[in-house]
Amino acid sequence: MANKNYEQGRRLEYKTIKHFEDNMSCTATRAAGSHGLADVIAWDSRSFWLVQVKSGNARMTPAEIESFQDMAAPPNAIKQIYAYYKAGNKWELVIKNLKDMRTDR
Repeated sequence: MANKNYEQGRRLEYKTIKHFEDNMSCTATRAAGSHGLADVIAWDSRSFWLVQVKSGNARMTPAEIESFQDMAAPPNAIKQIYAYYKAGNKWELVIKNLKDMRTDR
């Protein structure tokens, strides 16, 4: 049986892909098995997104945020954290832009 946290994370990564495809008319894919900083990569003709997906109480450490901010990417790349929180039986999504986050707190 697979790890429950992994299964939940994978489901939310697919939910994120569906969000990009349905709401933003983008192509999106999981960066499965890469163990890199981006869980989902999405793009359209003008933009490129690198997304870290988190759920519940999971958070990126300041060092992880800094590594994600410093990661090499195309100039049009948008780095975001998609944080999902359980609200009753439903997942609520909060999108955080990495460029707006500070690590010196």
